[in-house]
Amino acid sequence: TGAGASPADYGLTWNQLSQVQLPALHDSGYIGTGVVVCMLDDGFNRYRSHEALRDIPVPPGFARDFVEGDYDVQDTVTAGGAYANHGSQTLGGAGGRSTGVYRGAAYGATFALGRTEYDPTETPVEMVYWGQGAEWADSLGADIISSSLGYFTFDSPYPSYTYADMNGRTTTVTLAAVVAAQKGLLVVTAAGNAGGAPWYKIIAPADVNGDSALAVGAVWDDGAIASFSSRGPTADGRIKPDVVARGVGCAVPDPGGITGYTTASGTSFSTPTVAGVAACLLQAHPTWGPVQLSQAMRFTADRASTPDTVYGYGLVRALDASAYPVEVSPGAARPDRLALRGRNPFTLGRDRVAVGLVAGGGQGSREARLDVLDAQGRRLRRLWRGVVGGGASYRWEWDGRDDGGRLVGSGVYWIRFDGTGPASTLAVVALR
Repeated sequence: TGAGASPADYGLTWNQLSQVQLPALHDSGYIGTGVVVCMLDDGFNRYRSHEALRDIPVPPGFARDFVEGDYDVQDTVTAGGAYANHGSQTLGGAGGRSTGVYRGAAYGATFALGRTEYDPTETPVEMVYWGQGAEWADSLGADIISSSLGYFTFDSPYPSYTYADMNGRTTTVTLAAVVAAQKGLLVVTAAGNAGGAPWYKIIAPADVNGDSALAVGAVWDDGAIASFSSRGPTADGRIKPDVVARGVGCAVPDPGGITGYTTASGTSFSTPTVAGVAACLLQAHPTWGPVQLSQAMRFTADRASTPDTVYGYGLVRALDASAYPVEVSPGAARPDRLALRGRNPFTLGRDRVAVGLVAGGGQGSREARLDVLDAQGRRLRRLWRGVVGGGASYRWEWDGRDDGGRLVGSGVYWIRFDGTGPASTLAVVALR
């Protein structure tokens, strides 16, 4: 672990994150800042009020319910909220933040929350919702999809899939994951919890090609495979899962209240850890695409020399992955990426927020603008407008003033870069 990381900072998640070297990577300054992770799940109860969830940056327009067709991703089914807790728990594992109590795997990342799952039933339309969620994630400029969902059997009268369909090219949801990967998103998905059931094998979309997506299995705190963790290979003989992480007795927020925590088990909870590792790696290596992220994590995992269909390439090792010498094509199209270079939170009237940009490669010169938005998405300040060149680096500062020269009030603000591709957005906190 890194010199500055300690259990006192992480609280409940120290053990599960230390197992994959994340505190050491965090110590290097890589906590997912500037990276957008889209969570696709069953809903996100109390994500605005639970102490480990309320400070997670979710920009305006970055929450959407594809089941109900609205923008409220908290429970809309039962008064008790039983059908929107799973997403809150996986969100906590990926990005939760309550210093000394709880830290997620990428507690500096920005998140988009998509509800695509309807818990009371299992029907094929949920795969369509998943595809819509993935398309939406791409439109937002997300970098990573973390999905703790999977499909193989459906309620009557809908026909179910067979193992022969787990071949990376058949199921509706796998094909949607393939398209998302082709768009440049890294898809991190749960391998499934069928290891102790007659099905036994991975479920869709965990059968998606591993060159640009990762299926995640679950292990105990000692690294032994969980009995429920779905096994590979795919029906066409590819190694699955790709990697594993802690998935037994994981500490998660309890969305039944605003301060409680509980434990949960499943590949659902190893998945956001691996997605968080990917976000931290992407902050460290902003030119990496999904293929490079996947390679770095698979080829530095603890069983990389002898991968199998139980552990895949093994337990993720985040710090080792950050040093892996992947090849990046200089002509490849990559998204624009903002990164904070100065103090955050910052004090109004005293500090300035510094923002850096690595302009996406393969896009050429183009007009762009950099704006400061309030929590409702209204523009307060245009910091810059001009032309950027692909692959070039830029730096700007914001002094906390609006277009009229007035200091803004305390609160959360968004700095957004708009070019010709998806926007890149960062959250900053202003204090008086």
